[in-house]
Amino acid sequence: MKKLVYSAIALAVTSTGALATDTDWSTLDQEIEALTTSSALDTTGPNVSGRIRTSYLNSSDLNLGGFEVNDVRFIVAGKRGDYGYKLQADFADSPVLLDAYIDFPLGGQVNGRFGQFKPGVSRSGLISSGKLFFIDRNVVGQLWNARTPGFMVSGAFDQIAWSITATNGSDGLADEYLLAGHVTFDLMGEGASDSEGAYGGTDDPSATAGIAFWDDGGVDNNSGTVLEFHGGTNVYSFGADIMDLDTGLVATNGSLTGMLGSASLAADSTPWSIQGTYMLQPDTWEIGLRYQDFDNSADENKLDLGVINYLDGHNLKWTFQYSSTTSDVAANEIDWLGLSLQIIF
Repeated sequence: MKKLVYSAIALAVTSTGALATDTDWSTLDQEIEALTTSSALDTTGPNVSGRIRTSYLNSSDLNLGGFEVNDVRFIVAGKRGDYGYKLQADFADSPVLLDAYIDFPLGGQVNGRFGQFKPGVSRSGLISSGKLFFIDRNVVGQLWNARTPGFMVSGAFDQIAWSITATNGSDGLADEYLLAGHVTFDLMGEGASDSEGAYGGTDDPSATAGIAFWDDGGVDNNSGTVLEFHGGTNVYSFGADIMDLDTGLVATNGSLTGMLGSASLAADSTPWSIQGTYMLQPDTWEIGLRYQDFDNSADENKLDLGVINYLDGHNLKWTFQYSSTTSDVAANEIDWLGLSLQIIF
């Protein structure tokens, strides 16, 4: 019986081979090649991640003492061939689309980005909220933290990195754009890291200087310049940002407040921020101080004291912050305490 089965199988294989033509084999080769290529493109994603950041805030000046969920982020990222993508949404209050863009090569070390993202203007704005040292951003980072649809070209060589961005300006989908250019130069070592504070820093000193320009075509004289200097080691960090604003400034939310501050951004002004941190216990306890001058008509300044307890780096950390705003307007003088817990998954 076994001999009969084996003979039938051999006959079927032989017959199939005899009936196959050159065209059949060519088609089969093409199908195999297509499957192989498709499989290779799918090998780098999608990768799913996210984070939760929640806090307690207290201010006797505002009769405030309560709890808040700041971030509930879900992120999907990956690559298909040479094209990368990122999708990020926040569900803290209601579903909000943050990032939705595609990266692709343009040749050499030049890349393109198409979709919705943060324009390349300020390092303090580009840093992920999950990698901040303080609970809120500084005055410069607040302005350039928002995402908007647009197109960006960027590149890097040796110690220099650059980007040119065109996004929707104040007129939305009308025919004017917000154009921005950003150039950074690594002055020492590997340059500043992609986070605030000393955690994850290098053994040897590193520092990066940057300059950015922008012009919003939707409003006359809505332009400005940013100068920045950041660096440090795995023991200490420092940072300074200054922004020169033209007379036609239009801020999307009319204000550059942090979580509780009332300081607003003024046209024809030069707000600035300076900060420093020190690691009290390696990769575990870090303390930092920040001073900001909003350069507005109320002469508002803000002092921030922060302490972080790293349980697993930025993936799991507690942040304590005390902030005090001084102003010529009594109602704007606010002190507040904040305690934040973050987990990244």
